[in-house]
Amino acid sequence: KRTYQPKKRHRQMEHGFVRECQQETAEKYLLAADKGQKAVVLLIGKSLSTVTLNRNCDFRRLYYRGRSYTNPALVVYFKKSGAGICRIGITVSKKIGCAVERNRCKRIIRAAWRSVEPKIKGSYDIVFVSRTKTKYLKSTDIQEIMLDMFNQAGILK
Repeated sequence: KRTYQPKKRHRQMEHGFVRECQQETAEKYLLAADKGQKAVVLLIGKSLSTVTLNRNCDFRRLYYRGRSYTNPALVVYFKKSGAGICRIGITVSKKIGCAVERNRCKRIIRAAWRSVEPKIKGSYDIVFVSRTKTKYLKSTDIQEIMLDMFNQAGILK
């Protein structure tokens, strides 16, 4: 016999979901879905500095209303947020290569962000868009590019 199992989205909308994550600056955080409308971040212990953007409307808002800086290896869109924390999203298109290469690009960008993150003043929503040159670079190269872009934007401490 099959029992009725509601779709994952409906379960999340009714009951909320809990996700625990270890980070350098925070021990734990609780991410609760508010009826599928907005994500509410509750902090436990130390303050959390970065959360991942994962909703399409957040990405679109940054693409259309955010400021952008470009480089042959990376494009950065950012906008000031009042959340008190930085939220980042990473986009890698299929034009970059197969799944292994796309995942490598995301790992490189994430590693570079971890080292740049403490130098950011204020709270921002940031989207990093990978370009074809990204997969040939190391995280230290991407880190220098990020520092240069953020310095141009004037958001470094």
